[in-house]
Formats: sequence, structure tokens, C-alpha cells
Amino acid sequence: MRFKQKAAAVSAAGTVLMAFAALQLAPAAAAFPSPVPRPATATAAVPASSKTPMDTGLRYWPGQLLQIKATGTASYGSEGQPGCTGTPVTTPDGDRSVNGVPCSQKFDPNATLPTAPIGSLITSIGVPGRSHSSGWFYAGSHLRMRTSKCRGEIYLLYNDAPGAYGNNAGKYNARLTL
Repeated sequence: MRFKQKAAAVSAAGTVLMAFAALQLAPAAAAFPSPVPRPATATAAVPASSKTPMDTGLRYWPGQLLQIKATGTASYGSEGQPGCTGTPVTTPDGDRSVNGVPCSQKFDPNATLPTAPIGSLITSIGVPGRSHSSGWFYAGSHLRMRTSKCRGEIYLLYNDAPGAYGNNAGKYNARLTL
């Protein structure tokens, strides 16, 4: 009989300790978002005239598969390069044309992302310059990637030189899938 009483007492004490531990951990667990990736989709309109990155509302966690598909046309103002005079129309890939005639892609060392063509769609995971951010990188009309080096909200932007967004027009429509 004593054995059963001791076993019941130990069992009850263990239950109380587990409940106490759960209460102690509950506030800490609630303070941090779950790092478990959840499938999600979002659509975003990215105006070419906006110098402010578009927050897509999606949060990327290391190891997730990110897919971006973008369509639309935009323009960045007047162009005077030989063979490409006028107001070029751009695509998310940074391809451009004037009056339907293709022009070569344009690169600007002063652009937000100098290694991507002017007018291309660029993205960042996390706020560029902050810890755990990817910084800006090329997305174009189709991106499919996975990384373990960054985390955070996903931002989109029309690639142009800072201070040059005022004469831009049009927008890209992007669909993001995690």
C-alpha cells in the first residue's frame, strides 16, 4: 500500500513541476515568433516611381524556398543613348525598348543595385544593411531560390538610381510564394 501512495505522490509532484515549467516558459515562447516556415503567398504591386521598398508582408526563414514571378511594364524617363532615344519601356528583367524597338540593358553605377539593369525588379530579405539581411539582389521576372544565410520580411523595388524615381511611371505585379 505504501508503494502505491509513494508512486501517486511522485506522479503528482511530477505533474506539478511540469505545469510550473510550462508556465515559466510560456512568456518566453510567446515573445518570439515561431521559426517553423509556413507556406504562404502574397501579391504586390511595385510602382516604378516609389523609392521606398515595397514590404510584401511575407517573412522568410532560412531554408525556405522563395519564388517570385513578376509581370508588367514601367519606364524611367527619357533616354538619349544611341539606338535608344526616347522613353524606354522596361520589364522586370531589365529589358527595355523604345517604340517597340529593343535596346540593350542599361547599367548605372549609382543604381540601388549597380550589378542589375536599370528597371529590373530587385528584392531583399530583411532590411538592407541590418543584421541577417541579404541586401539587394536581382529578382527579375522569375526567381526561385533558397538560402540559409538570411531571414526577415521580403522587400521589392524597381531598380533605379536614388533621386531618379520622380520621372518613373508604370508598375510591376509580383506574386511571391514561400
